[in-house]
Amino acid sequence: MSNIFQSFWDWLISIFKKSTPTTTPPVVVPPVVTPPITQPVTPPATGTGSKAVLFTDHNGTATSSLEYAIIHGTATENKKRTQMLEDIQASGSPWLVFIVDKFLPESNPVLRMCLAGMPSPVDGHYMSPPEGWMDQCAAKGINRVIAIYRDSPDSGVTISEASVKSLIAAFAGSKWLEIVFSTGLETKRNTSLAETVKIVNWFHANCTNRIVVGDQSADWLLSVLNAGAPFEPWLEQAAPGGSPISVPLTSATKGAYLADLARLAAKVGAGKTWAGEFWLASKAERYSFTQELLALGYNVAGGARYIP
Repeated sequence: MSNIFQSFWDWLISIFKKSTPTTTPPVVVPPVVTPPITQPVTPPATGTGSKAVLFTDHNGTATSSLEYAIIHGTATENKKRTQMLEDIQASGSPWLVFIVDKFLPESNPVLRMCLAGMPSPVDGHYMSPPEGWMDQCAAKGINRVIAIYRDSPDSGVTISEASVKSLIAAFAGSKWLEIVFSTGLETKRNTSLAETVKIVNWFHANCTNRIVVGDQSADWLLSVLNAGAPFEPWLEQAAPGGSPISVPLTSATKGAYLADLARLAAKVGAGKTWAGEFWLASKAERYSFTQELLALGYNVAGGARYIP
């Protein structure tokens, strides 16, 4: 009986062996996928300097907010002002820079409320949009302002402590996060060294705001500083025979501009020195130069770009 069982068991095993493949299936190797090469990305500079902008790019054309107040009363002022704010926002800056001069007169408090954000001298209320432009600025992330005291070379403002006080009053009580006062661009064209010292000291006597003096000449700015007027120098790009827009900086000429900034920074510190006015031909160049300036610790304006 045991022999019969063994024979049956052997028969089952033989059947199993016949039905089981004896070859090992080929090993399938998954294809090797090479990951794409990721180029290193340089993060934006984290300098603590102020990130303003003076010249912006609108569809390939250089524009500026300097006329923000000057265009009051023109047929297209609201359209132009809106464009200014959109261009500033596109540059990545929270600063509005504009010429005040005679264009926000003390005799017109309503205009001061509309453009400078001054509260009503009657009941303290603020002007609302669309007339209230400070709120429209804030809606686009623009919450700081640089107000320019006198235009250059022509100005409708007489140099006096009273006119300095009038400018300060135009912004008193406003909701701007920061207000910087500037004596002017290319200040020496219509203001002597002695007059500039007086203006700076009048500002300091009547407010605690940062004071900026702008000019193309680092030597002249240093002379005013050496005369005892404490301020933040704003260096403008020298552009013989034209504006920075028509004579932009190049890799061959920006070194001289950086050298003059370094001279000013040696006097007051990089954190109180402004790359105030400059231009380069392309957005990519302006962004790269802006990052370089911020990394050096400067305040930046000019044709700055904070967004690639």
